[in-house]
Amino acid sequence: IESQLFQAKDITIVNTVGPEGEKAVALRTTGNYITNLRCSIEGFQNTLYAHQGKSQFFFNCDIYVTIDFIIGNATVIIQNSTIRVRHPLHGQQNVITVDGRDMYNSNTTIVIQNCSIVSTPDLQSQTDVKTYLGRPWKKFSQTIIMQHLDTFVDRECWTKFDESSDVTTLHYFEI
Repeated sequence: IESQLFQAKDITIVNTVGPEGEKAVALRTTGNYITNLRCSIEGFQNTLYAHQGKSQFFFNCDIYVTIDFIIGNATVIIQNSTIRVRHPLHGQQNVITVDGRDMYNSNTTIVIQNCSIVSTPDLQSQTDVKTYLGRPWKKFSQTIIMQHLDTFVDRECWTKFDESSDVTTLHYFEI
């Protein structure tokens, strides 16, 4: 979606590539005032790419994900939704958010408020898979998680993007 003042309502968006194909975004949003109401967004790696913009709002949605689910450099609020964490490929870990804020004075962030973060049945039986709330993609990544966390989320909650990640400029909050 590349638009100003866009609204999606009661639709399902599916990435049909599957977990073993190349990375493929189910939904990419670029623009301001993008609203998604009661939508289902289903994918694997990089399910929702909030590319650029402000005031991107997802309300009462179902989002199915594995690794690096919600990524981007936009101001995105996901509220009263269910994030359903799937079992990743062998050797992978689950990471819910990957924020791409790359400038200190940018007002972009990922906010997840009053959502349920739950595991799908295929993940519930796999105790060896780590699931993290997020990791930084860019130098000034910022994410806010505002809700109860289920026990399948790793106690450390956050992880690095890679070993060269500078974590001194990040803001990650659990409220």
